[in-house]
Amino acid sequence: SNKNKETRDREYPLCVNKQGGEYCILCKIEPWILIEQGKSPILFIDHINNNNSDNRLDNYQLLCRSCNTKKNHPSLAEPFTRSATPEMISGKRFEGDFRRWVSGQYMENENIGLNYSYLINSGAEFVGCSPETIKRYLAKMTSQAGIYEWFNSSAGEVMVLKQEYKN
Repeated sequence: SNKNKETRDREYPLCVNKQGGEYCILCKIEPWILIEQGKSPILFIDHINNNNSDNRLDNYQLLCRSCNTKKNHPSLAEPFTRSATPEMISGKRFEGDFRRWVSGQYMENENIGLNYSYLINSGAEFVGCSPETIKRYLAKMTSQAGIYEWFNSSAGEVMVLKQEYKN
């Protein structure tokens, strides 16, 4: 809500006490976790019924920025739900199909790795999506959290399994 600093400073501790701690009531995240994630640790005093003139303590709750945005986003018919678009549904299917295809291709070629352009073009053809989409999937698969990495070989840049995932 749009409270001045004096009102917020007075009501914030009351909200913390009311809900039994300083955390987002919806996702349960605490300010120290937000700081570790590089996000703002400020929790918002939210009006549960979205009536900003109803300033009863039992109409207050603390929300992180993310939950506050989701709850109060005017284009969502029902808070905290997001309808999957046809593109999102296709994207999930394409990515799963591509990852399975890559796994099979890698098992057949694990000694030499998988060539970048081969993965992009053949992968796009196999799953039926654009090469640009495949590039995004490959970026995820070879990210710090992914199980593959790029290696420069005599055959060019190839994707190989990270050492920690090899038998």
